[in-house]
Amino acid sequence: MSLVTVIIPFFNSARYLEAAIQSVNGQTHAPIELILVNDGSSDDSEVVARRHAPPAHYVRQEHRGVGAARNSGLRLASGEFLAFCDSDDLWLPTKLERQLAVVHADPSVEAVFTQVSEFEEPQEPRGPLRRARERVPGALPSALLIRRSTLERVGFFAEELRTGEWADWYVRMRAHGVRESWLSEVLVARRLHQENTSRLWPEARRIEYPRIMRAHLRRRRSRESGT
Repeated sequence: MSLVTVIIPFFNSARYLEAAIQSVNGQTHAPIELILVNDGSSDDSEVVARRHAPPAHYVRQEHRGVGAARNSGLRLASGEFLAFCDSDDLWLPTKLERQLAVVHADPSVEAVFTQVSEFEEPQEPRGPLRRARERVPGALPSALLIRRSTLERVGFFAEELRTGEWADWYVRMRAHGVRESWLSEVLVARRLHQENTSRLWPEARRIEYPRIMRAHLRRRRSRESGT
């Protein structure tokens, strides 16, 4: 059976972390190597994480952002396949099983995404969020399964970006010609709440996303010109 390394990065996520860990531990696929990366939390997240370590691997770092936290987990990973679960998201039990079936059936597939459903945090104290969507293509870290060799080819996450580290990595993945497959099933539940990163840092998002696209266009022009 293929070993899958699952990385859960977290920062002040005590409210949601237990449910995320349980959703990973509840997968129908085994074996799983679970790595919990504490990005300098000041709440009770560490208490929650240490309840699961061992068998999970637990590491704490100074607060450097989710990109750095994912990279810390990647440096410890030993699985042939890699997956991420954000600390406020949930996996359905057959997520990894269904994704692995795709890559085993077709060895040319390098990355598999699932569909995602969204749900509003029922105890959100600060007013309504945008309407949750029942089904959306999961171009999100929590919906990805990728071969370790493929991620190493694309490269690690940009640690200097506060909110755009995933967009930057996803654009680079597409530029590298990674062969993707998309499952039609909803296998990830995304929690909407006021502490979602894009809500906490809207100004960074407005600055970083155009910068990411400009860098992508520069790389594409360089490849096309052969320089």
